[in-house]
Amino acid sequence: MNDSLLQKGDIVVTDRGFFVFRGPAPDGVTNEFTRVPDPALPANQPGGPGAKSRPDGRR
Repeated sequence: MNDSLLQKGDIVVTDRGFFVFRGPAPDGVTNEFTRVPDPALPANQPGGPGAKSRPDGRR
């Protein structure tokens, strides 16, 4: 997630999930990422695109 070759829209896969690179943060030093659903999970599985949130806000 600290790769200098990242371009806006690139997908990064980590042990914490999938993230899309949004660009440098306003501070110009850190990078901004947004979590995206795992495309391998069906929509009705936990963590999938259609999964309902739990009361604690997690999927």
